[in-house]
Amino acid sequence: TVQLLVLGDAGRSPRMQLHALSFAESGYHVTLLGYSGSPCRSAVANHRLIKVEHIRQAPAWLDRLPTVLAQPLKLLALLVLLCCSLLARPRSDLLLVQSPPAVPALLVAWAICRLGRRRLIVDWHNYGWTLARAGRSIYRSLELGFASRFLRSDTHLCVTEAMRRDLRKSWGIDAVAFHDRPSPDFAVRASDNPDATAAHRLFDRLGAPGGPVPQLAETPLTRLGVDGVARYLPIGERPALLVSSTSWTLDEDFAPLMEALDRYDSKAESDQSLPDLLCVVTGRGPMRDYYLSRAGPWRSVRLVSAWLEPADYPALLAAADLGVSLHASSSGLDLPMKVVDMFGCGLPVCALRFPAIGELVRHGVNGLLFDSGEQLAEQLAKLLRPAEASSVDELKRLRRGARDAFRGDNFVKAWRRIVRPVVRALR
Repeated sequence: TVQLLVLGDAGRSPRMQLHALSFAESGYHVTLLGYSGSPCRSAVANHRLIKVEHIRQAPAWLDRLPTVLAQPLKLLALLVLLCCSLLARPRSDLLLVQSPPAVPALLVAWAICRLGRRRLIVDWHNYGWTLARAGRSIYRSLELGFASRFLRSDTHLCVTEAMRRDLRKSWGIDAVAFHDRPSPDFAVRASDNPDATAAHRLFDRLGAPGGPVPQLAETPLTRLGVDGVARYLPIGERPALLVSSTSWTLDEDFAPLMEALDRYDSKAESDQSLPDLLCVVTGRGPMRDYYLSRAGPWRSVRLVSAWLEPADYPALLAAADLGVSLHASSSGLDLPMKVVDMFGCGLPVCALRFPAIGELVRHGVNGLLFDSGEQLAEQLAKLLRPAEASSVDELKRLRRGARDAFRGDNFVKAWRRIVRPVVRALR
């Protein structure tokens, strides 16, 4: 039996959900523990070997106290609630903990595993101290200092080779690098000739009331033929579709994209060969209204914010012409899951440059890297110009590179190759 612990919304923790699915597909009984909120993907929620259970959060009234009181009281409350949550459940053979958030999850996991003689795996997604707005040195000691002192003998996973090297060099922690891969839901979408039916139904449903049967003869991207089959319109007869995903928080600066859309719109006014641009941004978060209020006015660009059902997101990515990632990485050592999903659907990406991004986005092979909004605008104009053969050829080449990034592979298959031998060695 296995317990997976994340001090966050379990439904918004794709890597932990895929860990749960991978363990279950290998015959383990799995309990996924996290906060309530978004629903888990159906493959996880409906799996006969997986139980999704929620842990209580610290009382909301603590946030109304002065920070000097709220922080230590909140930490104490989380310690008590987390200990009670783990001890109240049947003992597992293995506990896998996501970090961050590391405090107090690592302390509780260490204590529970030592007392109950369980095996412990820490899965490093990033460094939590790099996300802290204050008290970074204290948080760094509580997180990596504690792990270096007490958790060296346990098993560690991490998301990049750069993080594996840093954990070893800076903290003496030996980890296995296990890069994210697309889930099976995304991996099946990559195709040389993507089916337009799913895109037609998606945009039909978003644009007009109706059931699962298409009601509109034409959507922004597709058109029904006389045979009733949906087909993609060529760029020029339709807008180019640009897709990005964000949590709309301060951790991800959306300003470069807004600048790029401004510059693209200005270019399109004087250059008739540039197509109109439809930019769809998915996700929810506190900064959404702020950035949308800064949109336009534009003549050739339209920015749309959408919250999609999990089953609709792969269809949107498969229909898009280009993806954009603004993930900057607080540590410089993690990678954006959104790009993994895009590559899983065969969608090339323009990504903001940071130290570890080269482990995923290969400039000129499966996407392009940019350093500013001005540079991103130039890349959009270069790739989306349908009248120029060089632009069409380069976009096709990047799309082939995106498809090849994970061709024939997904998270569960890679987990069997890389993580399962590590787990079996713990017995």
